Amino acid sequence: MKDSPWENLKDALAAWNFIPCSGSLSAEFEGPIESSTFGTVIVKLLFDNQCCTEFPRACLARQYDGLCFRKVPHVEKDGGLCYLQKGELVFDACRPYDMVGVVVDQIRECILDLPKEKYGEEFSKELLSYWQCDYCARIMDIGKATLKLIEGNATSPSYSCPIYPLSGTIDLSAIEFPFRTMNDLLAFGKASMGKRAFKRYRKTVLWGCYSSKNFAVAFRKNATILGLIVSPSRDGIFNCRYFAKESENKLFSRNIFMGNNAPLMGKKILVVGCGTLGSNLLPMLVKSGAGFKNPLTIVDPDKYKEENFSRHYLGLESQGVNKARAMKTVLENQVKGDSRVLCRNFRIDAIEDSFEKSFKPKQDFPFDIVLDTTGDESFSEYLNRFLAQLPKMPLYICGYIYGRSKAVCASVIGSSKKACLRCEKKYVEENGVLPVLGKEDQTRGTCNAVFIPFPITASIAAANLMMTALFRSLKATEEESLFWFQTCANNVWNAMECVTIPKDDSCPACCRK
Repeated sequence: MKDSPWENLKDALAAWNFIPCSGSLSAEFEGPIESSTFGTVIVKLLFDNQCCTEFPRACLARQYDGLCFRKVPHVEKDGGLCYLQKGELVFDACRPYDMVGVVVDQIRECILDLPKEKYGEEFSKELLSYWQCDYCARIMDIGKATLKLIEGNATSPSYSCPIYPLSGTIDLSAIEFPFRTMNDLLAFGKASMGKRAFKRYRKTVLWGCYSSKNFAVAFRKNATILGLIVSPSRDGIFNCRYFAKESENKLFSRNIFMGNNAPLMGKKILVVGCGTLGSNLLPMLVKSGAGFKNPLTIVDPDKYKEENFSRHYLGLESQGVNKARAMKTVLENQVKGDSRVLCRNFRIDAIEDSFEKSFKPKQDFPFDIVLDTTGDESFSEYLNRFLAQLPKMPLYICGYIYGRSKAVCASVIGSSKKACLRCEKKYVEENGVLPVLGKEDQTRGTCNAVFIPFPITASIAAANLMMTALFRSLKATEEESLFWFQTCANNVWNAMECVTIPKDDSCPACCRK
């Protein structure tokens, strides 16, 4: 290996038969890629600089017959190639030979040898990324089939814009993108809509293109609105201004779990306790969609103190403030800095009182999920009984830290007919599920200040365990009560484990007649 990363990269490129382009900058290289569909294809790799920190841009060195149908979005008019999703991989400058191999494999597999029909699927998935949202417009009164669009300020022109659903995949051989002519718009609609929707869409486009006025048209892709303001011209070449209403899909697009990027969106969630565990759990809930569409409710009567700082999510600026109110302020500031409608609808309700005073039996209890992070065994058993007496018990997850971070635990109970917390405690003790606590693990403190010392890593591990148990429970149906745990030895966390807890027929708490 040479001292310069750039020299190492040039050696790696040469090993893959990529040589510097004659008469060009040293950051451009040209070389062959063998494909089964098109044979040998000559490709240029263009590096932005000599720091070797990013994958190169790539383009075709010359045109090839048959590659025309791949022009959207993978092969652009200038020959540029879209072969790698941004953020999908990281360029490792310490392994230049392997990185060049990744580029070659991606171009071959994602462009050259990808079957034509797969391109329709790929473009259908990537359409949102390639929609040129270069125009700001106020989108209002969105209905099932129409929306109101205002350009700029309130005195600017407004449009009643029809909305057409995009369905199926798009035949790339039939469209030009971006749109420049009436035929482009019609080809796009025909390839991406059902027959009935396209019939209405065709009338709108024909009427608009033969008119001297601007017109607007919008498309619905899942929960996102994509739109155009079209300015027709006599020569048939018109100008399109693109607009879009971003949806939650964009906010949570980097979350990959169960095929749902925002699994908690729309769920009515109650978090009891905003201490060390609750405060580290709440940001994870929000990043998974909690608080969007339905408010996220948090309950805690305590105030934030200086001694809470070492393992709490809040900082010292919240000293003396109620924990629930402080967490509400912090999380809302993180989300509502964005002016989009979705973020303006984000809501957290903070209750600065105890659960017992805030919620009474036989009253309305409108929650789908209850997360107990108090770490108070007697209260947790009370809460379990409270929820079990409801007409329909919500999903209940009780999380806590065992000893001085010997383990973190999460009890999952989804039905009043299943094992309760007492059943779980008895089973865990009798079967030695958790490690035995020593004298150093016992509760420390005075009669006026009881606490268990443990590091911030235990709080984060417990929050992570509760999120895992929650996601697993959302996917499961009619399971028995579960006990999730993760042990720790010498500050090293072991793998998460889960055991099924059978109902104890002798349990006085859950087997009352």
